[in-house]
Amino acid sequence: MEIKKKKRQFKINVYAVIVGVLLALYALSIFFALGWGFITSLKYRTDFEGGNYMGLPNMEHWHKIADLVGSLKPGDELYERYSNFTHLFGNYANAIARISVLDHAKYYTGFNLDIYVDRMANGSFFGIITNTLLYVGGTALFATLAPCIAGYLCAKFKFKFSGIVCTFVLFVMAMPLVGNTTAMLTLLKRLSLYDTIYGMWITHCSFANSYFLIFLACFKGLSNTYAEAAQIDGASYWKVMWQIYVPLASKIFSTIFLLQVVAQYNNYTTSMYYLPTYPTLSYAIWKIQFSGVFNSKPELLATSLMLSLPMLIIFVIFKNKLMGNISLGGVKE
Repeated sequence: MEIKKKKRQFKINVYAVIVGVLLALYALSIFFALGWGFITSLKYRTDFEGGNYMGLPNMEHWHKIADLVGSLKPGDELYERYSNFTHLFGNYANAIARISVLDHAKYYTGFNLDIYVDRMANGSFFGIITNTLLYVGGTALFATLAPCIAGYLCAKFKFKFSGIVCTFVLFVMAMPLVGNTTAMLTLLKRLSLYDTIYGMWITHCSFANSYFLIFLACFKGLSNTYAEAAQIDGASYWKVMWQIYVPLASKIFSTIFLLQVVAQYNNYTTSMYYLPTYPTLSYAIWKIQFSGVFNSKPELLATSLMLSLPMLIIFVIFKNKLMGNISLGGVKE
């Protein structure tokens, strides 16, 4: 018996070592790609195109550009072109200087589509950052609140309508919704919600998704003893939900909120279709990458890393929330 246990333990240890090595190699490949991208983003265009693909940045190119700019005067064409390339992070400075979406948005709105709008986009760098924070934060919050409230109501108020709601959610999840962009654009324009950030908050306030099922299972797993004890002390249904059950599900709520933040932050199509005068950072970077403004790989890598840096910071800070356990405690019955 002891020999069999030792053999089994040896097999398990070998399996764990193989899996650990594979995961380590996978992690190293990701870090290598990020490291190579960052080092390459510091290179000047001629440095990279000259064959320096894997080495460190050649500082002689940056010194030459700095000397050239120093010999020019403000207002000169060459000065305006190379003024951002005066230090090692010149590609990033140039990306910040060129991130701007200043197009006019012309469209009709109103219930009868009889109101003509001609508006300039809020396309400055700080304006784009503000648009991104408002859009991402608001849509992520409403996209998390809606399934949380619906899941709580269906879990704690067991009526026939609760079953209808659950069936409706499953039906919507199973049915492919393709080609609804035209209808959504028309609806938002008729309701005067088109090209408004709060209009995007409203459209994302939906519970017909898998997060509804997660909240439903979470609240069903919480004992009703909490509500009974609170109601004896005079608590209303509103207080029971917001002061007892929602805080108990705060870990799941924060995890889903962070997932929504990541999804909305990388979504550039919403700004393209529904927010023409409120460009977000993802849309601005997508536009400059495909508009031919940058014609070198280091500049493109710099803009891409600028877009990924906030998400990397969020992951480092909230990695325990994103990857942690979502189990909850309860009252022993």
